[in-house]
Amino acid sequence: MSDSTLRGKGNGTEGTGGRPQVKLLLLEDDPSSVFLLKTSLGCNGTDYQIRVSESLEGGLQALKEDSFDAALVDLNLVDSVGADTVRMFRETDGEIPLVVVTGDTDVSVAKEAMALGAQDYVVKSPLTWPMLGHVVASSIARAILERAVVEKNQELEVANGRLSGVIHQARGTLSVLVCLLIVAVYLSVVAQLNAIDARVAGAANSAQKVQEALVDLAKSVKD
Repeated sequence: MSDSTLRGKGNGTEGTGGRPQVKLLLLEDDPSSVFLLKTSLGCNGTDYQIRVSESLEGGLQALKEDSFDAALVDLNLVDSVGADTVRMFRETDGEIPLVVVTGDTDVSVAKEAMALGAQDYVVKSPLTWPMLGHVVASSIARAILERAVVEKNQELEVANGRLSGVIHQARGTLSVLVCLLIVAVYLSVVAQLNAIDARVAGAANSAQKVQEALVDLAKSVKD
């Protein structure tokens, strides 16, 4: 099977009947699984535009050519096996919501894939197919929330940076004001000391004149 574009209910770029539309990338090399996945997704009231690739290489190329709301990835493809599929996928796109689809009932493999960046996983089983649409929707919602949190944190970092700059500037301005105040106080004290010195000098000069007058008076009395 070569890469192709398949559509769930509601062909076209717009969802029909006001239903949401999801653009999905599906990495699956088993035609019967592709059919079951498409059928299951078409039953949950959402319009899906699904691009299918049977290889990891084809899926990675699709990521470079187009944007998707989410990705469904089988761990075992023609050119990749196990959790390495998720690791190599994440090296190309680290943000797209990714749901692992596996026929392996050993959930440890799926959990390893989640540790590498998958949002969720679904085991291929008649019991789990009806849950597929809900899992995809939850993964998309979780990714949107995580991106919103990251964006808010980035905005807070920018705001904190600006606030730090304002505080630093204010501290600089306050330091200048303090220095000017200290200089003003120093000049005032110097002026007061100079005034005191002038008064002391004036008093000393007056005392000297009084002393000279007394000496002259004593001489005149003696004569």
